[in-house]
Amino acid sequence: MTTTDELMKLSCVYAAAWTDSDRQATHAYDALRAAIESLVKERDALKAALAEPAAEPVAWGCFKDGVLQLELIDTKEVVGHWIKSDEPEMQGMKAAPLYTAAQPPRAPLTTAQIEKIHDEESCLPDMVGMKEQWPEIVRFARAIEAAHGIKESE
Repeated sequence: MTTTDELMKLSCVYAAAWTDSDRQATHAYDALRAAIESLVKERDALKAALAEPAAEPVAWGCFKDGVLQLELIDTKEVVGHWIKSDEPEMQGMKAAPLYTAAQPPRAPLTTAQIEKIHDEESCLPDMVGMKEQWPEIVRFARAIEAAHGIKESE
């Protein structure tokens, strides 16, 4: 069995033998390990994204020279039939699916934004003598936001 004194002697011998190249190799190993862990996370994220079902197009667009000419809410086959028709306006058209884009979450207006809108849109000349009504105006604006599904973040 190894005693504490023997372990201390061994650690001193090991520490004395530890060189700069050992330290550099350890740092390089740590950096390589971190890079591999990062790549594994990226790979897993890509696998998860690819595993999600593909979104269905909401419509098909007919494009000529990269400009949308016609939007059809139909199947790919029907749009393909339109593209292949002999109609002169359909010559050179290419079909592409159209998807909805995720919309960013809507945030409530700041009090300063409400005040600016009030100043620009109100039929009242200014806020003089209306300071006591200001909380009601803000409450009214918040009620409109809530009716549109815009909530204050918690």
